[in-house]
Amino acid sequence: MRIIGGKHKGARLKTRKGSATRPLLARVKKSLFSIILPELEGARFLDLFAGNGSVGIEALSRGAEYCVFVDQSERCCKIIRENLKHLGLSGKTLVLQKKVSSAISILEEQGQKFNIVFIGAPYKSEFALRTIEQLGRMSLLQDTSLVIAEVRKRTPLPEHTGFLHLVRNQQYGDTELFFYEYKRNAEAEGNAEESGDRR
Repeated sequence: MRIIGGKHKGARLKTRKGSATRPLLARVKKSLFSIILPELEGARFLDLFAGNGSVGIEALSRGAEYCVFVDQSERCCKIIRENLKHLGLSGKTLVLQKKVSSAISILEEQGQKFNIVFIGAPYKSEFALRTIEQLGRMSLLQDTSLVIAEVRKRTPLPEHTGFLHLVRNQQYGDTELFFYEYKRNAEAEGNAEESGDRR
C-alpha cells in the first residue's frame, strides 16, 4: 500500500497481513481526499478504527497539522507507529490503543478538538452508527467540522444525530461514504433535540 498524494506521495506503508483489517481502496481514498482537500491544510484529524493508519497518514501528507490514530489492536498500533517513524511524522501524532468509544471520551476530557474525523469501522458491525451517535453528542468537534464514515453500501445511517447533519454520500462499488457536518447553532440545536434519541 502506498500514499497516493501530497508530500509523501509514493511512500510504501506497512499493513497487517490477513483479513483482520480492511484498507480503504485506492480509488475510494482518491475520491475522499479530492472532496476534503480544501479542509485539510492545518487540520486536526482523527482516524478511528485506524488499521495501519493509511487514512490519517494520507491526511498528514496532504497538509493536516496533527492526527490521532485509534485502534484496539496492539498489532495495528505497532504498525501505525512504524509507518509514522519511517516517514518522520511521529511528532505530529498520537496513537491510542483503546476501544474507540473509550478513546473518544478520553480525548474529550483532554479538551482536544478536531476538524475532520474518519470512521473506518468493520463492515459487519454497528460501530459506525454508534460512533457517529457518540460524536454527535460530544464536544470534540466545532462548527463545520466533518465526520466521514466508510460503510458497506446500503448500510442505514441517520440523516441527523445530535449536532451532526448528513451533507453528502458517495457510493463506490460495495463501499459508501457518508459525510456529516457538525453544526451547533440555534437552529441545529432544535434539530438535535428532535433527532438525538433516534436509533
